[in-house]
Amino acid sequence: MHGVMNTTKWNELWTAMCTLHPRPRWRTREVDSGYVSDWDRDWFYHFRASSFRTIEWVEITTDTPSQHQSVKTVLRKIHVPADELDSGFKIYGYIPDAKYVDYL
Repeated sequence: MHGVMNTTKWNELWTAMCTLHPRPRWRTREVDSGYVSDWDRDWFYHFRASSFRTIEWVEITTDTPSQHQSVKTVLRKIHVPADELDSGFKIYGYIPDAKYVDYL
């Protein structure tokens, strides 16, 4: 696994998601343990409470087409390594050595 995000990019993501209303739900997977968190909508306190260094990915789910478009616009502006899913987006902190990921 190798890192594809840094603290600056994580902070940009956090700041951008805090400005959206309603805020999209998110969950993370920890790179070392494989633990997947419960879905959460609190970006301001809960997302920053964890160390960005341990996030393998964060999955963001959107509730409406307009929310999906708002999140997509923000992610493209930040330019993060991510996949667009039917239900939202997956932003990668780490990827396997042989994997390629597009940037939004």
